Parts: sequence; structure tokens; C-alpha cells
Amino acid sequence: MNKTKDDIVTELMNQMADRSNRGILKYKTTMKTAKMNQIQAIENAIEEVLDCAVYLKKAVHEMKLEEEENLIDLENFGGTDE
Repeated sequence: MNKTKDDIVTELMNQMADRSNRGILKYKTTMKTAKMNQIQAIENAIEEVLDCAVYLKKAVHEMKLEEEENLIDLENFGGTDE
């Protein structure tokens, strides 16, 4: 049974569990038992946030390009009124 009725939250929970299990297999430890000080944890989090920012910016660029292409298609589809 799901712990939430929100499908999006359920999907994220499943992703988190999968990611955790992959990390445990790769690093042979859990986050709870990992030998990492607070500074290392913060530095790792900063790297993850920066990666996220790059992915988001790429998505924005792709969406803007698609939007521009759609506008051009609309202008060409209608022809000219002149």
C-alpha cells in the first residue's frame, strides 16, 4: 500500500529508494553509516544542486527553441495578409 495518495510523491519516493539501493551497492555503505563529515556532505550537495541547475537551464533553452520554432511555423502556416 502506498504511503501517499499523490502519484507524483509516490514516484519520487520510489526513485529515492532505487537511488539509495544503487548507492549502497556502489559504495558498500548507507548514508547513515557513510564516513563523511559535514563539510563533505555540504560539498556533495552543492555539486548535486549545480548539476540540477545545468539540467534545468538546458530544459529552458530547449523549451525556448521549441517555442520559437512553433511561432515560426504558425507565421508560415498562415501565409501573409499583404
